[in-house]
Amino acid sequence: MLILENALHSLNPVAIKDGQTELAAPEHDVWGAVTCKQCGETFRVGPNRLYADAAQKTRYMTKFEQMLTAEHRLGDRHLNGYDLGQ
Repeated sequence: MLILENALHSLNPVAIKDGQTELAAPEHDVWGAVTCKQCGETFRVGPNRLYADAAQKTRYMTKFEQMLTAEHRLGDRHLNGYDLGQ
């Protein structure tokens, strides 16, 4: 993941928190939204436009939901953006 001028650049799918203005992912489309069950924060999840793999959508959405749950379990705050390929 590379962050330049408030833009997240990655070949992997990413998740970007709704409502924040500090980070964007201009090279990515949106598969859908994931809302954290513990705190209600919503994130848009989507693939890089050049390397999208629609067959992996469910896998990445589920993986991100698990990441959010784990952050609460560890007492961590949610970030503004995530590279889901790591």
